[in-house]
Amino acid sequence: MGATLTLEQCTDSQISGILARDRSWDIFIDPPTVLRDNEATLRLPVIAGSDVAGAVPLWGFPALRRGAGSVLLVSGVDRPVERAKIALDQEDRSGRYRWRELAGLAALVGLDELPQLASRLCWDGPPDLMARRYLALVEVLQDAVDAGAVDMVTAEGLAQATSDPETVARILNLAGHVSFSNRRQMIKLFCQVARRESLTGLLAEMERIPPAERLPRLFTRRYPRLTAMRAQVERVQREVLRGTGVRLAEPPNFEGQRFRVSFEVGSTQELEQRQAGLDRLKGELDALLGILFEDPEADSLDTAPGGE
Repeated sequence: MGATLTLEQCTDSQISGILARDRSWDIFIDPPTVLRDNEATLRLPVIAGSDVAGAVPLWGFPALRRGAGSVLLVSGVDRPVERAKIALDQEDRSGRYRWRELAGLAALVGLDELPQLASRLCWDGPPDLMARRYLALVEVLQDAVDAGAVDMVTAEGLAQATSDPETVARILNLAGHVSFSNRRQMIKLFCQVARRESLTGLLAEMERIPPAERLPRLFTRRYPRLTAMRAQVERVQREVLRGTGVRLAEPPNFEGQRFRVSFEVGSTQELEQRQAGLDRLKGELDALLGILFEDPEADSLDTAPGGE
């Protein structure tokens, strides 16, 4: 027997009874506005059961709480996954559901049933697998992923570094002042550095320094050799070439065998200044070329595992 939809008029008392009976389907966050009765009955609140007296609310909780008198009663549908299809059809936010809503659906229909809802959810990946990944996170990470503060991959990387909710919250707070991309980079760097240093010690250190210094400090700790190579080039530019108008640039990420030397001239005097700069550069060139044969990421992350 298939589902049957009937339009019912409910008193305030009946609506209150329906809401008090069961609120387990109240899982949608910021749902779309329910249209008025005379605009589109398909957007009316939906209750499920054989009659109004024993029905449970399925969709349209905001409207029910406002005291909507007209509801759609769906009967002949008892399986949670079939009820979920009706609720999702009413919600109609394909591809725009939040992680917490996915977790709510998993709790109602079961993880193994979520693939039946895939076409309605249009999630970026199998909904059962994505829900399992989300539910495996500690609550503070679930909140961060659901709010869009971090992506799932970053959250899972942080979960591997520590499972302590308080520590996770402190690390997230460290990166709370930066953009999404910088926050992702900061957390990734923190977790990588923490593999060879004390996690608690590193966390305490980062909390002591100004927020603007945290990302550069973590980058230096993660890539000490690359940082030292950049510092060497910057020293030559600052101390050797200062005032000469000659500019020195390393190849991207030091991947190459040549530096770029550039300058502009507008007079004979300026040309003499540039020539003087090039003469000074000769004394540094062998050392500079030597670093191009080094691996900027030679510093291993596995030399001394850290701990919490």
